Amino acid sequence: MKNLFPLFLVAFLSLVHTASAQNIAINTDGSLPDASAMLDISSTGKGFLAPRMTTTQQNAILLPAKGLLIFNITNNIFKVNTGTATSPFWSTLNASDNNWLVTGNAETSSASNFLGTVDNVSLRFISNNTERMVIDSTGNVGIGNTNPNSTLSVTGSQSASFKSVMGSYTFLNTDFVVINTGGAATWTLPAASSCSGRVYRLINHGTLLTMITLSEAVMLESANSTVTLSSARNVNTYEIISDGFLWRKMN
Repeated sequence: MKNLFPLFLVAFLSLVHTASAQNIAINTDGSLPDASAMLDISSTGKGFLAPRMTTTQQNAILLPAKGLLIFNITNNIFKVNTGTATSPFWSTLNASDNNWLVTGNAETSSASNFLGTVDNVSLRFISNNTERMVIDSTGNVGIGNTNPNSTLSVTGSQSASFKSVMGSYTFLNTDFVVINTGGAATWTLPAASSCSGRVYRLINHGTLLTMITLSEAVMLESANSTVTLSSARNVNTYEIISDGFLWRKMN
């Protein structure tokens, strides 16, 4: 063994070149380490093999240093501690097969791929370093509101689809406010059974006493309905909603 040690030392030193007390290079050509690296490993035929361990073994590491890198063989991903030694947080390193890309994704499955959280944590959307929208852990959505208390909570101005028509018109599922500015016409509403919960605002600003004939009856109250919309003041606007069976006037 004593005779083999000098040979081992020579072989090791042929692979390791110390440029200074500050950084080390490991290579076979004797090149100096990059000045920005403490350890510079170069090879054209071999790679760097990180420590491999299960999630249980990972979590059992005593006081893991911030930045400690391992390969998790339970999930087959690289993990790095982005927390502290006393409060470690093992983050997944970028793996394009499992991450959403900023340039778009292909071959996704709606059954297994999603953007969101799997724990009791809210999903927040930020632009210009300011939170713009949140889906909180209870499912409430806030737009301009960081603490929504309703299914949808909007703080700020809103806009909706607006369409001005002259003559007969067939409503689309993208419509919201439709205004008549012409003469008498027929407006075709979709069957209430086909769009439960949909809301339309109908406004008749046509010529004096112009009547709009609706294709579907609108329930005004329990025993009163109409199929016309007058241009007369105070009765020229209907906001209607489908209950899945009938169109009902809301205001």
